[in-house]
Amino acid sequence: MTKTRRKFLTETSLGLVGVAVAGAQQQKPGEPPAGTPPAFGTGPAVGPEVSPVTFAEAEKVVQVEMSPAHREMVAGSWRGNMAALYERRVGPHKVAIESDVAPYS
Repeated sequence: MTKTRRKFLTETSLGLVGVAVAGAQQQKPGEPPAGTPPAFGTGPAVGPEVSPVTFAEAEKVVQVEMSPAHREMVAGSWRGNMAALYERRVGPHKVAIESDVAPYS
């Protein structure tokens, strides 16, 4: 079957309208594209407070040495940088399901 000019022009016009509508849905300025993972160290601060003394004691356990300046830096940024890893170790969030909810079938 051959396409008529009328059908060709109709399909082409609809295609151009679809592209125009899709182009109008732009992302907001300063917002990352949808689906991108968060940047390292930008998460909310979670976990226990730590101090440089905590890292000095940990150095003995794992047998490494850090300078006092490094200990200060690590203690200050630990909660934000390790938030995602700490959250993973805590485990999945528990969701309460009422007893009157029917099971999925």
